Order: sequence, then structure tokens, then C-alpha cells
Amino acid sequence: MGTREIQERIACSDRDAWAELYQEYKRVVMSVCFAILRNEDEALDAAQETFVKVFENAKSLSPNGNLKGWLTTIAANLCRDKLRRRKRGLHWVKQWITTQKADWADGNLDLEVAKDFRAQAVNEAIAELDDEFRIPLVLRYYSDLSYREIASILTEREGKPVAEDTVGSRINRAKGRLRDALIAKGVGSHE
Repeated sequence: MGTREIQERIACSDRDAWAELYQEYKRVVMSVCFAILRNEDEALDAAQETFVKVFENAKSLSPNGNLKGWLTTIAANLCRDKLRRRKRGLHWVKQWITTQKADWADGNLDLEVAKDFRAQAVNEAIAELDDEFRIPLVLRYYSDLSYREIASILTEREGKPVAEDTVGSRINRAKGRLRDALIAKGVGSHE
């Protein structure tokens, strides 16, 4: 089914079109949400909000022929909003306690603490990146989008053309900043 056709069918409240859209793209949207939020419950909420937003606003939203990019842009924007709200609270404490319960019971606490510390440090470093670098990095490595697809999403988001070479440059700079941040946190190596 074509992008324009599915958009028109959803705009007419076609439940079959909605189901097709959901089945086709639920994993992609969930992957983006989880990659950004790093919390399964919040990612599920954001993925659901993405599809609700698409359904409620189908008449006014425009995917411009790239349905996958359109959905991932909506999902990424919703996740950014959630991250802003998360920073205001102590959400991480609840998340950490929930993840630790199983680790305390299995006896591998030292190894698990080290893995959790590294994963938390990576997640924090990704979250601290400017949108200019975080979004291309997440779309590439968590959503497995091509540079061309990422350029299309960024062009729509930024309102000006973004070249594929620029995407590659931003991803490389993001990786460098991640490495530096992890070294500063004592997690990465200088190699």
C-alpha cells in the first residue's frame, strides 16, 4: 500500500488501514522509542502515543512519501518531550530499583553492577548529546535507517536540506563525543 493511499484511508477512519500501518511499522517505532528512552514501559507509551497521534491527525500530517521516516520523526519528537519531562524528576531511581531486583537474587551482582553502570553511562551520554548529533546516531544504530533516510528526516525536521555526507559527519562527531563522555565518566578507553 502506498504512503498517500494509507494516509487517505486512515484519514477516513479506515480501521483496516490503521491495522496495516500498525503491523508494518510497530517494531520500527518501538525501536526508536526504546533507543531514545532506554526504558521499556516509557518506550511502549511513546510508541502508542505515536500511532494515536498519527490516527488523530491523519488529515493534517504529511509523510511526503516516506512513511517510515515520517513515523520515526514523530516517535523521536515524542521521546524528546518525555526525556525533558524525565529530567525534571527522579525517574531513574525507580528504573534502577526495578532492574536491580533480579540481579540481587542471582548472585552475579558485581558483574551486573559493572554492566549496568556501563549501560547507564552510555545511555546518559547519548541523552546528553545535542539533538543535532543524538537524532542521527539513534536513527542509524537503533532504527537501522540509511543515511539517505536520515537525511530526509532531518531535512523535514530542520526545514532545510541536509546532505547524506552531513549525516555521516554528524554520526562520526556523535561517536567521538560519546567516546569522550565515556572516558570522562571512567567507562571508556583512550584507544
